[in-house]
This record gives sequence, structure tokens and C-alpha cells, in this order.
Amino acid sequence: MAVRLYATLDADRATAGIADIWQYGSNVEMELASGEYWAIECLGPNAFHLYPGVVREETVTWVNVWVAADYTLEELVERLDETLASARSNGKRNL
Repeated sequence: MAVRLYATLDADRATAGIADIWQYGSNVEMELASGEYWAIECLGPNAFHLYPGVVREETVTWVNVWVAADYTLEELVERLDETLASARSNGKRNL
């Protein structure tokens, strides 16, 4: 699932405001053009977590304390659309 999600996001990265994107195992991590970092954990075909990263110097710490029900694919798409739109409206940093 993560491989397919990565391919989809990577294909639309310029429009989506994604500066860089990585996939390994069941995770897809991305740096947005705004400088924000986000990770998607793919737990199953209809079970996902979306959480932010905190950057300190050159290290990203993922805030992956999950206390809600897993997102369905539909919920993930909604949250990701909101996250990307918010990052785009917050301005782009120089890459």
C-alpha cells in the first residue's frame, strides 16, 4: 500500500506542494514546500495514520502518538488534502 501511495503522491508532488518524498516499508514521509514534515503510516488497505514531524537542526522527530481510530483511505485522503492545502496557503519557503 505504501508503494502505491508514494507513487501517487510523487507523481503529483509539484501541484500538491511536496518538496521531497520518501517511502520505506509501510511509511511514506514528505517535506512540504512550506517546510513542514508529515508521515503516513500504512497499516493495512483501509487503515492509516497521518502525523507531523518536528525538525531540530537536521533531524526529524515524528510525533506518532496515535490516540484516535485509524483513518480509512477516504479519511486519509480528506486529511491529507486539508494538510496540503493549509501548507500551500502558509507560503512556500525557498528550496
